[in-house]
Amino acid sequence: MTADKLDQLKPRWRALDDAVRSWWDADMRTAHEPDICNSGVDWTWIETISKISGRKPDAPPDSRTLLFLPFPFSPAAGNQGAFPEMFAWDSYFINLGLLAHERYDLVRGLLLNQLFMIMRHGKVLNANRTYFLTRSQPPLHPDALWRYYQVTRDREMLLLAYPLLSQEYRLYWGNADHSTPTGLTTNNDPHDPYLRSELASEAEAGLDFCPLFEGDIRRTVPLATNAQLVRYADVLGLIATELGFVDEAAEWRRKAETRARLIRELCWNEREGFFFEYDHVRGEQIPVWSLCGYWPLWAGVATEAQAQSLVKHLARFEHDRGLTFTDRIYPSPFPEFPVLQWSYPYCWPPTMTMTVAALAKGGYREEARRVGVKYLDWVVTEHEKTGKLWEKYVVVPGVAEDAVERYDAPSFHGWASGSVAAIGRIIELDK
Repeated sequence: MTADKLDQLKPRWRALDDAVRSWWDADMRTAHEPDICNSGVDWTWIETISKISGRKPDAPPDSRTLLFLPFPFSPAAGNQGAFPEMFAWDSYFINLGLLAHERYDLVRGLLLNQLFMIMRHGKVLNANRTYFLTRSQPPLHPDALWRYYQVTRDREMLLLAYPLLSQEYRLYWGNADHSTPTGLTTNNDPHDPYLRSELASEAEAGLDFCPLFEGDIRRTVPLATNAQLVRYADVLGLIATELGFVDEAAEWRRKAETRARLIRELCWNEREGFFFEYDHVRGEQIPVWSLCGYWPLWAGVATEAQAQSLVKHLARFEHDRGLTFTDRIYPSPFPEFPVLQWSYPYCWPPTMTMTVAALAKGGYREEARRVGVKYLDWVVTEHEKTGKLWEKYVVVPGVAEDAVERYDAPSFHGWASGSVAAIGRIIELDK
């Protein structure tokens, strides 16, 4: 990467970053009683999954599916129309963008909504809809909460959050549905009334749908979920320390260290020098290369030698426009979906953000800058052409640009906005 390219990108990125900053307030929505009463019928998702599952909806056609939240939130797509709910997976990356722009007021509301969900439902829901009551999504909210606390010193938030996060970690992520004989966690939603359990369970991981788990995530101990749970326990330890709970802090550190050790034992492949998904039923790794291999670096699980090897394998995913989620197209394990969206040639803002953050955290700042510049240059270029950001990007020209899994890629603020703000600052375009 040349200094000239970086210098050329900076003013263009700053213009888009300023635009993103101006969108946050307009992106906010509420899910109060009047919103629920006046929301009309949102049956789109159920109709879609009913076609997939072959099951007809069993709820009356006039039922409303929106669930109450006490504070304003940013929907997954912002004000762009798609996915108007508060999604757990998306909210983390939205929070990274809000933190970058010092909108701590909005971050606080999103975090309080998630704590409210734990209080009412025992978990942070996939999203605030009745048809998502059976599952959660990637457990990233503790990391966002700790980042928020570091800049605000909002001790009241820690006092409220600590018992609720402890409850969710133990009683939801540690329950029988999510436990495996390995000591690591799986994703499992056996109660969705519309989707087959293997599809609903993969949706809990936020990766619906992908080739990583050979069609049944329940047989695996997903890298992303377990790395996120390492960070979850780390944060609980940090909060316990801050609140003076010395013995509990030590217990959380032990939980994090034990999980990290198991990830290294089961998911690291010494011959390939990479982390892979592990099938705990067959007792073997699944040979699909994906950016999920970098979640252990993000969570501080990877050793120094493992980190060096992970960096060498960036070339498998790296293209002129960013990082593809997998290194190539793998066969779909789902007969319903011959095309998989969490796959090559797509670049997703959340996993792009995670990988850049992981590289920077591991000390690989030049590599983080190189891939971050490629991605942001393409996002900025697309925005300059279309005036839009997108849910995901095709970063390999001419490959599967017309392929559709369930829906055409929608215009998006949400995690795309968050990626612009967060990655730009990680690679110091704001300097």
